[in-house]
Parts: sequence; C-alpha cells; structure tokens
Amino acid sequence: MKLGFLTDGVGRKSFDEVLEFASELGVDGIELATGNWSEAPHLELDELRGSPDARKRLVRAIEDRGLELLALNANGNQLHPIEGEEHDRVVRRTIEVAADMGVPTVVLMSGLPGARGDRFPNWITSSWPPEAVEILRYQ
Repeated sequence: MKLGFLTDGVGRKSFDEVLEFASELGVDGIELATGNWSEAPHLELDELRGSPDARKRLVRAIEDRGLELLALNANGNQLHPIEGEEHDRVVRRTIEVAADMGVPTVVLMSGLPGARGDRFPNWITSSWPPEAVEILRYQ
C-alpha cells in the first residue's frame, strides 16, 4: 500500500511547496486535482493534454523529490442536469491525460442526476410520495 494525499488540502501552497511538504511528510506520493469541484491549483489540464513536454516536466518534478504521482482527481457531478456536460468533459480529459502519463488511478464521484426537467441534482431518499418512485426509476 502507498500513502499519499490530495494536494487540494494545501491548495494555497505553490506546487514546489507542496512537493517539499509531501517529501518532508515522508509519503509515497501525491494525488492532483484536474478540475470540476477543485480549482486544480497544481496543474493545468489542457496544457498537459496538449504537451508531452509539460507531462514530462510534471512527472520529473514529482520524481525529483522521491515522490510518485499516485492519482489524478476529477471529482464533480457529470450527471448534474446543468453542469454535467462540462464535468464530463473534465473527467474524460483527465482519463486521457492519466493514460498518457501512466497514472494508474483516476478518482471520481459517481454523480447525482436530477429528475426530468430539474435544474439541480435530486436525491430520492424515500418511496413516498408516489412520484418519488417514478423519479427513482428514471434515475
């Protein structure tokens, strides 16, 4: 088992400061957020997509500190009735970049859809009233 952390928790630190912090903690590696609910403070997803050199520089900076890029994180809600399409785009781009970089893990949320015509995600927690069952079947 490898020990690491999602760098969003220290998002106000620069990337170099995060690497130094992780090295001092003695963890095996880090998980970097790529967007959606994160501001992705430590990488630029579109730059990584378009530039093999940018991907190499990122990995080299991590490995130079004795660390490993353990995962990319694209937490969001790709089933959201309004924002879902954009979240899905980030998820798919994150998976592409992970494959290009040999990163073995992409962390996601399962997503929460809305009912028909909803503008917000809808979480059905009961079979009453009767229309809740219909919404649940739809979801």
